[in-house]
Amino acid sequence: MGQHTEGKGNTKVEAQVKTEVEAPINIRSKIKKGKAKNSNLPSGCLENGLWRTKFLPCLMFWVGNSDYGWSIPENELVYVLENIFNAVYDSRKRGPCDFDVDGFPFQLASQRIHKWRAAFGSTAVSVLMAFFASTPEYETQEAREEYAEYQLQDCRFVYDDPDNDEQPGAFLSEYILRIFAAHLTAISGKVRVDALVEFGKPGYLTALALSAVSVSLHFIFSFFASIKLEC
Repeated sequence: MGQHTEGKGNTKVEAQVKTEVEAPINIRSKIKKGKAKNSNLPSGCLENGLWRTKFLPCLMFWVGNSDYGWSIPENELVYVLENIFNAVYDSRKRGPCDFDVDGFPFQLASQRIHKWRAAFGSTAVSVLMAFFASTPEYETQEAREEYAEYQLQDCRFVYDDPDNDEQPGAFLSEYILRIFAAHLTAISGKVRVDALVEFGKPGYLTALALSAVSVSLHFIFSFFASIKLEC
């Protein structure tokens, strides 16, 4: 990770199983108020670990390669979940599974997506704190703030070699790669879902963008750590 030579002061921080009969009102209320669990999934979904080892990795791969980094339209997510389910499970043996937006399967999948997003932030904190802890010159809060300011200049933290105008190595910095590695772990075991165009796209653009945003936010927090708001 690069050293800094510039000081503070001149930085601009840019900164379901669907049935024929509608679920009773009390059940639908419970779904909205309670937290969906794996045990709420239809029979057979957890067999052979397919939900954890195949279905969820496919889902996280899709999100990380989609245009929906922060919010996914419900109808779009329903379509995606159904297609991933058909690719992972043999519907001839266990039957179809509809992901109604008020059903447990949809809610559980949504929870897992939220957890996946949150992992970018928690990993960024761990990476940055480990770096500061292992580098004696950044023991003080002032030194950490100056380093954060330096990295925020022109988004230096995104690049492997930010001073190289020809090949700076976008999204190849140690910060980004360590956070992105958590995403690669989350999608390990995925299978190809031909019905979804995102499985044919190169790049992991959304996952990389979330990695970069997570780093930038925590550098911003480090930079402004000593500032106290007075009401």
